[in-house]
Amino acid sequence: MQQLERLTASPALDWEEVLLLARHHGVMPLLYRTLRTVSGQVPAEVLTALADDYHANAHFALLLAQEARQLFGAFGAAGVEAVPFKGIVLAQWAYGNLTYRTAGDLDILVAPDDFDAAEAVIRSLGYEPDADPTGWRKRWYLWSQHEFPYLRPEEGFKIDLHTALSARRFGPGVPASALQARSTPVQVHRATLPCLSVPDWLYVLTMHAAKHRWESLKWVCDVAEVFRAHPNLPVDAILTRAEQQGAGRMLRLGVLLAHSLLAAPVPAPLLRPARQDVRAQALASAAVAELSILSNPWPSERARFAFHYHVRDSMGQKLRYVAGSAAWYALRRATGARH
Repeated sequence: MQQLERLTASPALDWEEVLLLARHHGVMPLLYRTLRTVSGQVPAEVLTALADDYHANAHFALLLAQEARQLFGAFGAAGVEAVPFKGIVLAQWAYGNLTYRTAGDLDILVAPDDFDAAEAVIRSLGYEPDADPTGWRKRWYLWSQHEFPYLRPEEGFKIDLHTALSARRFGPGVPASALQARSTPVQVHRATLPCLSVPDWLYVLTMHAAKHRWESLKWVCDVAEVFRAHPNLPVDAILTRAEQQGAGRMLRLGVLLAHSLLAAPVPAPLLRPARQDVRAQALASAAVAELSILSNPWPSERARFAFHYHVRDSMGQKLRYVAGSAAWYALRRATGARH
């Protein structure tokens, strides 16, 4: 608290830049939660901007929770087993309040065999595809990307329907059935939704952030909040899950960023190997340097490829990523894939 008071009292603090960076990194709700504790030292117009953003985000998050309740009720009626991940479920489970995390779309995971039934449910609720591929192009898109987007623009709702947690070229993925078997229910406003296990959450969060080069502080906050909200972590299971998925360095990178930037209480068995990973240390330093600037969220293909290559655990994984990426880039234009 004393450190926060010293920072907010500094005459050199540029509040306009603070708000710009907070919006860019998707942490306005967290900043509002924190600065309310020292409101006497924050300019009134800054608190007003934060409050307005917070309440708008809270309203949308509650609407998403209601939408998720209707959607999963429809899935249940159709016999579709599905698991939401990230978004409002993460906000409730890790932050303890779905309004403390910027609300976005609904990411939903189903088994590949259930995709058609899940799509039928989604479209029955008024959603339309938000991608161009049809026919064989759609099948290839699903095979390679493991997801398909749907949109209901009137309300601003978007659903990404996944058949795996990452694109085929990025990682081996985890079977949806395994994630569903390990999930437990969590109450999100008036909706009771499936929630991933702790090891699966840390795999999902660090893998997804690595896919996007840790370009948002929000993703570092997600990992830090997991460590704060769940102190008795199953460390052995977390390490095993990451190694099984070839995501050990991705986990170590997330651990380094959460601990160094946000003082997350990372257990020693997770922090020690992260500090010993020289490549992870270098990637963390590069990520920290970019977090302080308003960088392009989609940098050059070369920069993304280099980061994805170096975050791999082994040469075999690197070579598989290179081969998969070469095929994907070669076919991207023909199939209409966008990312």
